[in-house]
Amino acid sequence: MILPVLAQAAQLLVPALLPAADDPAGWSLRTVRGAAAPQWVVAANAAGPEVSVSGTGTAGWADLRLPAPVTGPVILRWSWRCTVHPRGTALRERARDDAPLRVVVGFGGSPGKPARAIAYTWGNTEPMGARLRSHQTDRIHVVVVATSAEADGTWQEVTVQPTRDFAVIWGRRAEPITGIALLHDMEDTGEHAAAGIRDLMLMAKPGS
Repeated sequence: MILPVLAQAAQLLVPALLPAADDPAGWSLRTVRGAAAPQWVVAANAAGPEVSVSGTGTAGWADLRLPAPVTGPVILRWSWRCTVHPRGTALRERARDDAPLRVVVGFGGSPGKPARAIAYTWGNTEPMGARLRSHQTDRIHVVVVATSAEADGTWQEVTVQPTRDFAVIWGRRAEPITGIALLHDMEDTGEHAAAGIRDLMLMAKPGS
C-alpha cells in the first residue's frame, strides 16, 4: 500500500485550496475561529504538487479525509521547507504555541473529527524529536521534527511512523488513521511565517 497523499488528490487539490471550495472527497480548507485565514498556494510541477502557506497572525487547515481508514504499521514521508520562521514561538508555552506548518495525522473517530491526533511540527529551540502534550487536550500530541536551525529555505526530508508514535504516546495499539491535515498556526504570536511541503506519502511499513 502506497498512498501519495498530495498527488492522489491532485485534481481536487487545486480547486479545494481556493476560497469557498469544499469537496469532502479531497482537500478542503478549514479556518480557525477568531483568526484570519492564511494564503494557500498550489504549484503543479514536474516533481508533483507543492503546497505553500503563509500569513501574519493567521491560522488554518488544509484537510484530507481519506477514502478509507488506514490500518497497520505505516510510514509517513514528506519534504518541506520553511522560508520565513517566526522568532517568538515556544511550543511549551500556551501563549506562544505557533508553527509555520504542521502535518497532522488523525486516528479513529470519524472523517474530519478524529478521536486522537499527532501533529508533526516545525519547532523553534525545542530539541528534535521532543514529544509534547497539546495545551488543549491529551488527545493531541505534538512531535518536533524540524527546528529553527533547519529553517534556511532548503528542502528537508522527514520520515515518521505514526502508528508507532501512537503506541508510545498512549500506550496501546494505534486506532485506524482516518485523516491527514496540514496546519498553519500563527495566531498566538501574531508573527509572519511561510513554509511549503511536497512529496507527502503514506505507505505500509516494510515487513508488516
